[in-house]
Amino acid sequence: MIRTIFEKELRLTLATSRFVACSLLLVTLMTASALVMLADWQRRLDLFRASSQEAERAAHAATAYVEVALRLERRPQLLSLIHQGVGDRFGRFVALAGKYDLPRLQGGMSESTLLESWIPLDFSHLVGIVLSLIALIFSYDLVNGDRASGTLQLTLASSLSRSRLLLGKYLGAMVSVTVPFMAATVLWLLIVLPQSDAEAGAGTWVRIGLALLLAVMYASIFIWLGLLLSALTDRPATSLILGLLVWTLVVLIYPILAVQVIEITKPVQRLAVERPGQDTLIRDPALRAHVEAAQWEVFRRALGQFHRAQVLMRLSPLSQYDFASAAVAGTDVDHFMTLLDAARREDQALRTWQEGKARLYPDRELSRMNVPLPLDLSGLPQTRKPLERLAEVAGRVLPDAALLIIFNLFLMICSLYAFQRYDVRL
Repeated sequence: MIRTIFEKELRLTLATSRFVACSLLLVTLMTASALVMLADWQRRLDLFRASSQEAERAAHAATAYVEVALRLERRPQLLSLIHQGVGDRFGRFVALAGKYDLPRLQGGMSESTLLESWIPLDFSHLVGIVLSLIALIFSYDLVNGDRASGTLQLTLASSLSRSRLLLGKYLGAMVSVTVPFMAATVLWLLIVLPQSDAEAGAGTWVRIGLALLLAVMYASIFIWLGLLLSALTDRPATSLILGLLVWTLVVLIYPILAVQVIEITKPVQRLAVERPGQDTLIRDPALRAHVEAAQWEVFRRALGQFHRAQVLMRLSPLSQYDFASAAVAGTDVDHFMTLLDAARREDQALRTWQEGKARLYPDRELSRMNVPLPLDLSGLPQTRKPLERLAEVAGRVLPDAALLIIFNLFLMICSLYAFQRYDVRL
């Protein structure tokens, strides 16, 4: 009987104008997102290539070892089109000067805070806003709509249990949402992959599959929400209004409000540190150690503030999905912090190399020499971005994925309970 109810709900939904309208909207927005984000990705890739060539030219043109610097920069990843995450707001690369200066973030909006919202029109943003709304629209009248038409009482008169009926309606709505979403996603991938100038390996496909699974789990929450409200009210108009109010609260208002609460109640106390200007090298070891300790203390406090905000924001399913999809794409704040940790290790290696060259060539350490002989760059450390295994990704995704499952189970139980007590009589 569940299959019969499922097929009936699916057939009725596919024949409605709202299915056609929502499908066209989703396909249009996904296509626009793919084109916009792909253009932005190619722009960032061009900047990366130009930056890498500039760093290589500068190293070979240096006339003193104080001028030899490295850059730790991640090649823009294809997965950032799924979730842009941190992006370039803190900087595109970390400039490393070894013993002559601290690592510095450059090439981006480094004054941004860790708690800035995600605004880009990426894949996860569309799922978080549009797909959740479509899921609610497809489910808000599945119970009270049948009651108003008189079919609900006839269906239950056939000795079909209410739990099976509700499960069949859920499956019908779930497939109705998933079909246009997967079609739009396939179109999104067909636009992105051929022009990405990058090979999508097995790891990339695993992450894409995980991102789709998270999106379906997230949409499922709003299907259960629609079923719950439909079972709590007598009229579809009432459940629609209540659903839109709840959706507005948990998707649009609460995540931003949670950020503001944390920023007001637990602000990051900035440390007053006297240091040279941005273009001045720090050559005094004592000053360098003092500034470096203060700089990492600020990062530690800001990261703590962000994690406190995450705890509060996770009461919204949007935030759960957002944090999980950012971890899948490797664009979350925690992954950014691993890049900074790697920069510190690379900077230490550069410092050791510089000290060795300074002992061998003391006359070419600081002064500029107008001599035809180039610097001895043998043994110069090569920067390597930190590798991230899928197990590490899964570890960061698991908490938020578990919360999505818990939200689904909670709303399912509430829906079943409300439907068991629902008066089907007109």
